[in-house]
Amino acid sequence: MDLVFGLLWLVTGFLLGAHGQGVYAPPSVRIVHSGQTCSVEEERYSERVYTVREGETLELQCLVTGHPRPQIRWTKTAGGASDRPGDSSLNNETLKIHKITRHQGGRYYCKADNGLGSPSIRSIRVDVYYLDDPVITVHQSVGEAKEQFYFERTVFLRCVANSNPPVLYTWRRGREVLSQGSDAGVEIYEPFFTQGETKILKLKNLRPQDYATYVCISSVRNVCGIADKSAHFSLNNRTAPPSIKLLLDDPLVVNPGETVSLVCVSSGGDPPPKLQWLRPGGEALPKRSALNGGTLTIQGVTLEDGGPYSCMATNNVGNAAKKSTNILVRGERFTLHSQRHVHVFRSCCSEVTTYCQVTKGLTERVCQPVPPLDPAPCAVFGARLTLRRPKGRVHREDGR
Repeated sequence: MDLVFGLLWLVTGFLLGAHGQGVYAPPSVRIVHSGQTCSVEEERYSERVYTVREGETLELQCLVTGHPRPQIRWTKTAGGASDRPGDSSLNNETLKIHKITRHQGGRYYCKADNGLGSPSIRSIRVDVYYLDDPVITVHQSVGEAKEQFYFERTVFLRCVANSNPPVLYTWRRGREVLSQGSDAGVEIYEPFFTQGETKILKLKNLRPQDYATYVCISSVRNVCGIADKSAHFSLNNRTAPPSIKLLLDDPLVVNPGETVSLVCVSSGGDPPPKLQWLRPGGEALPKRSALNGGTLTIQGVTLEDGGPYSCMATNNVGNAAKKSTNILVRGERFTLHSQRHVHVFRSCCSEVTTYCQVTKGLTERVCQPVPPLDPAPCAVFGARLTLRRPKGRVHREDGR
């Protein structure tokens, strides 16, 4: 009906304009919806709230009258008191967004202007509803003993789910629904700073019956047809945070074109940890790399592949375990500090010197200790050595 009324209003305005050819009229605007929607509500100041489920289609129409025909422009702000210009702008009557995401919610404006008087502007607020899968993480009170992570300790099970509208949580232990006051050894609460985004189940001084499978159910009460979601965690006397070790040299010095394997293995944790390799700042792994369990293999390594790599293990218990290593690729882009020399202060062949890999011009250097290139200078105490790489070879000069 809303759409039919809007079309009738538009046709009426058009006929009146046609009957009075040459009569100028300032623009007027009305926004109607024609796509999928959960609900449309009126707010103060006659602004409408249009609710749509994430992944569905948003379709809004801007119906205008005026002579000359007004120009139309759609804009969007993020919504709320601190609105900022957003990510949508169209210059025709219909605004259509397929598979709308939560980040595309906000306030949409239709502006009509034909140069007569002030432009006419109307807005509608789009509220995108969604519910992510909940995640259970397990933590222990301060003073935990790593060798007895869950032996007579207070344990916290935290359930988190991103949603709009706010989520409602329910905890179960096996088939038993847990609520505040239903068990003297159980406490359920929401941290003040999370504003309803988190629900914590506190198990005070673990008892035998506390070793069980816990279920966190998250719900938005079926609004927009969004079904409840759940997460499971089995707590037992072996539950422990992850630990890992790296089976490789650090740093790992290789020649260009070689195949490099970074091996990371789990040395503890229950449930079994998930292993992944990362680069700093979220940088992508090399395109020629392959990940198999905790082993990262890089085929035909290049200078750009050099630098730090980190293995991280997670199992939703305690903190993630993380260890790092460096790949140093031999090549033209090696230098030694600003003076391009290094002093040897020990007369032993296990003496370790340092060189730097320049990864981005001369402004960024990654310096790592590496074994000497040959043992000859080790017999000289306090010798000055200069490393150079003309034509891919390394030369040492004794500077006594």
